[in-house]
Parts: sequence; C-alpha cells; structure tokens
Amino acid sequence: MKAPSEFNKRVCREFGDQIRNQIRIPEGVEMEPAGGTFDGKTFTMKLKFILTDSDEISTEEEAYEFSRHAMGLPEWGFSFRTFDGEEFVMTDYKPRSPKFPIIAKNAVNGKLYKFNVDRIKRYLKAMGEDLR
Repeated sequence: MKAPSEFNKRVCREFGDQIRNQIRIPEGVEMEPAGGTFDGKTFTMKLKFILTDSDEISTEEEAYEFSRHAMGLPEWGFSFRTFDGEEFVMTDYKPRSPKFPIIAKNAVNGKLYKFNVDRIKRYLKAMGEDLR
C-alpha cells in the first residue's frame, strides 16, 4: 500500500477498512468502529471490541437501563424502522450526548447512526410499539 499524500475522509475510510480486515478476532468477540478524527497529517481511529457471550452488563447498558423509563424507550437492543422503511437496531447509548444519545446500526449496510429520543419514539409509535 502506498502512503497517501494527505488524510481526508475517503482515505481514512479506506485505511480503516484495510486495518479492520487485517485484525483477527477470536470467536465470541465482535469488533465495530467507534469513531475517529483526522486532519491533513494525522488520523486517529478507534475500535470497539464486544464480548458477545458475556453476561456482564456494560456501563453504557447500565446507564441506559437507569434512564430508559424516563425517556420512554424499550429495553437495550430494540429494533425500529424509519418512515423511509430502513431498519435499525439500537447498539449503543451515549448519556453525555443529550441531543443524539442513541446509536443504532442500519440492518442492511451495518453503518452506525445517531438518533435523538423523540425521533425514535415517533418511529416506534408508527410501528405500533408499546413504549411502556
């Protein structure tokens, strides 16, 4: 692989994909991108590793469970469909992000998206989900 002349969005995406494809992950562990930053000269990539067979609850899951009733949302890992028909699965919760605390994965392409609570409640209501 030839070194890029600068880091931009496209180069960082390709670079990240190549790195993730080279990491061997043992069975029972899942890896997903967890963000990153770049400027013209530097690129910082974050990866998140999840134990899929663990009974332990993460701090994010604990924080979500503590506040989900007040937000009027279902249990961790719920699915919802947007008005466009795209299906998402809730994968993470960011309590320090008041505008977009819910992170969900697109069921088709696997991309992660941020959502606000009110929008998710509208999606769930349109699907006929009982929020309480």
